[in-house]
Amino acid sequence: MKFLVCKKQHGEGCDYTIGCGMNFNFIEAKSAEDAVEKIIYPYGHDEASSLEGESALKEIFIVQADYVISIDVNKVAQEVANQRKQQALGLQKQKEITEFKKLKAKYNL
Repeated sequence: MKFLVCKKQHGEGCDYTIGCGMNFNFIEAKSAEDAVEKIIYPYGHDEASSLEGESALKEIFIVQADYVISIDVNKVAQEVANQRKQQALGLQKQKEITEFKKLKAKYNL
């Protein structure tokens, strides 16, 4: 199973404006309990837990990610840029046609 995990440490980390005390990532686990185990003891029970030490976690949120959508942001951004370019060309064409009609009427062509 795939889970989305949000971990927040005590305090604000290095700077509250950029959220460096927070971490979001996906993990694979057999169950929600297994996910909790992996988060609290990422290196095993013999090592320090994520709830101890200088960067101890204050909050943990786990969301089961049954349905995950991954978006190719670069592709979508290019599509948006192309759409904006086409809109601008269309507006320019309309402006030129309007000007052409005015000149044609002015000179009785």
